Amino acid sequence: MISHCFFVVHLRERLHGSGHVSPGRGSNAYYGARVAHLILCAATLLVYCVYRWLIYPTFISPLAKIPNAHPTCSIFPVWLWLQQRRGCENASIYRAHEIHGPIVRVGPNEVSVNSLEGVRKVYIGGFQRTEWFQQFRNYDGTSNLVTFFDGKTHSIRKRMLAHFYSKSYLLGSEDLWTLSREILCKRLLPDLNDAADERRGIDVYEMGFAVSAELMAAYIFGVQNGMDTTRKGTEKQRRHYLELSKIKMNRLKNSKNAVKELELHCFEMCQKTEQALEQELEKKPTLDSVITNPVIYTQLRASIPATEGITNEVEVRRLIASEVIDSIEAARENCGITLTYVMWQLSKRVDLQSQLRDELASLQSSFSQHSEQLFTSHTLQELDRCSLLDAIVKETLRCHPPAPGSQRRLSPKGGTVIEGYEIPFGVIVSLSPYTMHRNESVYPNAHDFKPERWLQVRGTADDQRYVDGEDEKSGDTQNPLQNELRKWFLVFGQGGRMCIGSNFALLVLKLLLASIYTNFDTYIIDEGNTQQKDGIMGGPIGEKLVLGFTHVR
Repeated sequence: MISHCFFVVHLRERLHGSGHVSPGRGSNAYYGARVAHLILCAATLLVYCVYRWLIYPTFISPLAKIPNAHPTCSIFPVWLWLQQRRGCENASIYRAHEIHGPIVRVGPNEVSVNSLEGVRKVYIGGFQRTEWFQQFRNYDGTSNLVTFFDGKTHSIRKRMLAHFYSKSYLLGSEDLWTLSREILCKRLLPDLNDAADERRGIDVYEMGFAVSAELMAAYIFGVQNGMDTTRKGTEKQRRHYLELSKIKMNRLKNSKNAVKELELHCFEMCQKTEQALEQELEKKPTLDSVITNPVIYTQLRASIPATEGITNEVEVRRLIASEVIDSIEAARENCGITLTYVMWQLSKRVDLQSQLRDELASLQSSFSQHSEQLFTSHTLQELDRCSLLDAIVKETLRCHPPAPGSQRRLSPKGGTVIEGYEIPFGVIVSLSPYTMHRNESVYPNAHDFKPERWLQVRGTADDQRYVDGEDEKSGDTQNPLQNELRKWFLVFGQGGRMCIGSNFALLVLKLLLASIYTNFDTYIIDEGNTQQKDGIMGGPIGEKLVLGFTHVR
């Protein structure tokens, strides 16, 4: 209609200019008609805008029936944008759910869900990721598991690696316990020993990020081809690496240069590993070094050409590099943040440290630095059965999820129904660990750190024995409440796109905690500001936690 009006005005001008319309006495009528047409066009445009941006989203759209987090949410995305700018998006959405229930509208085309039905529909139902995830492509736009939109492509790549990140494989992996022994016993623990002797504080925020990245890189490339920034004497390299990571993650000034340097560093590890494989170096450990298999690199190197049909060596190398740099960064950020918070919580609770140490001391495999049985082939299996350790890690992940922010997905073609509300095609639907983990009906006193909620407590108040509620044979729980706790636990996502490295992350965290708290007590020297950042990632605002270490006698 609007274009038609402009066409009529234009035609009248052409006719007048060519002499077909007499400009004499009818000129006033002509200009009056022209103004009338312009007014009609403007009025039509105004009516359309009012309908499109006010009436339809507020009264007619299926989303209009969903409670608004703020009165303006149906019209403008300004409310959500302001919460993001103010650094309180997660807390604001959580409060909206407390007021309005399990589903709220947070923008004209976006809703937030806080229910198990939402988890089933969005995650298990396989809603597509949004364009936001494309920022995690590496090497000039090379995709990886995080950035695949197509479910089939994602499934093919995930199947390549799923077995090597499965719990059963990891618990029996000689490579994992060998590289863990090398990194923890020869690099990390000696530095902590010196710190205890010198009464020197350690920034465990920095330490956690470095050792988490190092363990993942060692599993990917082999410990001999990976990173070495944890041992004493590598402080300069470690801080440079972590500073580059901070610049990249926070999109600070010079982020492009930081991205290039990090990608180059990862590509160099790929090249080093490739050269070793081409030379078919035998695993011949010496007194000074240990060699482990490049588990993930080898699998990607063999599977991408065979499964995805890509045979160009340069392209294969780029695909591998894009995949593994994402894995290293995920381990660094997620395990680093979690280790910081779990050690902060333990350092405030001397009794809990003592209980954890008693549980670790009961194992056949010893984590004592002075034991000849340190890190045997049974270490990982025994560690997995430590129920108190498991509860401490899970409660830390519940209270302080490393990625607490909204995980956005797109509703599928044909739309869907969530919590009784129709969700049309193309609507952004999000859930967040921050909100899911604070459901008081599932996690009573949800704002309190209570590891015991993950355990069954047997015996009297004076003689409590902690027993894990999981039935290992069935994979289900003996206690319905325990099952409910796990269903609402969203730190790794759920469904087909659940974090592929979740088992690796949990095992690494347990290895680190067992190694540290078997040998040391910790206490707080300078906690800075430990309040979590309110965003997609949730590290401490102060970005430091300085702890003191004392030898266990």
